[in-house]
Amino acid sequence: NNLNNYDNAENAEAIIVFSGNDSKYSDQNYLELVLEAKNLFDKKFAENLILISGRDQTIREVEVMKLYLLSKGVPVKKINIFNKYPNSTFMGISMINELLNKKKISKVLYISSEYHNLRSNLIWHKNYPEKEIIYPKLNNNKNKLFFWTSSLSDIITISYEFLSIAYNKF
Repeated sequence: NNLNNYDNAENAEAIIVFSGNDSKYSDQNYLELVLEAKNLFDKKFAENLILISGRDQTIREVEVMKLYLLSKGVPVKKINIFNKYPNSTFMGISMINELLNKKKISKVLYISSEYHNLRSNLIWHKNYPEKEIIYPKLNNNKNKLFFWTSSLSDIITISYEFLSIAYNKF
């Protein structure tokens, strides 16, 4: 539960979807994330969408997310994707920050795995404190996670996140 960091959704300049499924670390469903982003976009919380994936895939998640958004009427000029995969969350956030600076964007809604939010938050605040990052609570987030009812997959993902936070700290 300490990995979960949520804010109330509020108006921003862009919505970022940071996904990253692969066979070793699959803690999220990128299609659910893009559905959440589309919902926030439809409610006019932001006018731009930024899609990035933290893992290399055979079928690129960002392309699938972009195609979905286009099929639902989002104008192509409102969608930004990264063609390069970052090798870490830090690198991904650095890439996003560079794009935000180019577009003069300082306030964003950040959508990622519920377990990934704390690590992302720590990286944003340490390296780019001038940016206002809002982590909206998503419909698919669990309210409370109890150790005894957690799946092995959840326990592995949670352990990975805490180890990643320690790694980034040092």
